[in-house]
Amino acid sequence: TDEQITIPNRVMAQSQISNFSFQKRPIVRSQIFRLPYRAPSEDVRKALLRAAGRVQRVRSSPAPLVLITETHESWVPYKLVFFIDDYGSQFVIADQVVEACLQELRAAGLEPASPRIQVEREA
Repeated sequence: TDEQITIPNRVMAQSQISNFSFQKRPIVRSQIFRLPYRAPSEDVRKALLRAAGRVQRVRSSPAPLVLITETHESWVPYKLVFFIDDYGSQFVIADQVVEACLQELRAAGLEPASPRIQVEREA
């Protein structure tokens, strides 16, 4: 954003500072999509990777990846991890990635999961 930030020496000495303008390493971003258990895992992965590949400012190297990080009662969370170069544009790029993913999931007939709670009565 071309902003100049001045940090006092005492703050620098007592803090861990990250400089995101340094261009050697890409910025890592991720987004979680919750899909029902019935959604075929391979189809979900392919759709999310296809979507990430459509967004121009997502790096192809390192390549995006999709991970199942855990399970829940009503869904499986798929974590799309992707890499970008521009820290200042990360939210705009993430918005483009999420929109592309939603379109790809819909096109593949995959709907996001909705929470389900089952209540049983004892007789």
